[in-house]
Amino acid sequence: DADGTCAARPDEGEPCEFDSDCQEGLRCDYDIDTSESLCTPRSRQRESCSSGSDCVAGLYCAAGADGMTCAAQNADGAECMDDTECDHDRVGADSTTGTPGVCGLACDGV
Repeated sequence: DADGTCAARPDEGEPCEFDSDCQEGLRCDYDIDTSESLCTPRSRQRESCSSGSDCVAGLYCAAGADGMTCAAQNADGAECMDDTECDHDRVGADSTTGTPGVCGLACDGV
């Protein structure tokens, strides 16, 4: 905690400052209505999100017909445009021309 002593990590519904404060599978979410940050469950596949940190491990926040939802990351060899789509980094995606890359083990090749 703030004074440097060990403390249990906050559980669902308890106050937090950062995602890393919360128990596994939870994130620290700011509630505009209450002006509080509380530990809340991470979104599962096809649930709404605003960023990748909203989703459980192995998912990313993707734009689709239903708005922003958590989707499964692509395996190596799958086409991609952004690192977040891949289990590993993308290779060769060119955001300038819109040419997709491929999910792989190396860093962005462009």
